[in-house]
Order: sequence, then C-alpha cells, then structure tokens
Amino acid sequence: LYVFIEKLRKSDTWWLTLTGIT
Repeated sequence: LYVFIEKLRKSDTWWLTLTGIT
C-alpha cells in the first residue's frame, strides 16, 4: 500500500484523479 501512495506522490495528475473519484 505504501508503494501505491509513493506512486501517487510522484504523479500529481494521478492523485488529482483519485481525489476526483473520491
């Protein structure tokens, strides 16, 4: 799970999409 969070941290667009889904 930590690795998943790391990926989101490196990808602004990815984490932005995650926030949009949530």
